[in-house]
Amino acid sequence: LRDLQIRAKACQGNWKAVEKLCEGVGAGSTEKDKILSIYSKVYLGKFDSALDFIEEMEVKSSGNKQNRWLPVARQVANFGKKNGLLADDPQY
Repeated sequence: LRDLQIRAKACQGNWKAVEKLCEGVGAGSTEKDKILSIYSKVYLGKFDSALDFIEEMEVKSSGNKQNRWLPVARQVANFGKKNGLLADDPQY
């Protein structure tokens, strides 16, 4: 049920709710929940928090081919941090 709630809030663009629902998301969580947790942080401008979570996931899942999305998430968070733009900014 929580997975559905997280995805529904993401579809609505309610990133604060996604962040709250993703509390406790970690290495044992689904890939979709990890991605949404990272993007909730990016959409809320919490780039350092997103980068910390990405680093944690990279360490815990090294060698796991399902985590090919982590470098992309890192690029998105780094871009936002460097440019000070939130992910929903038209210039992003």
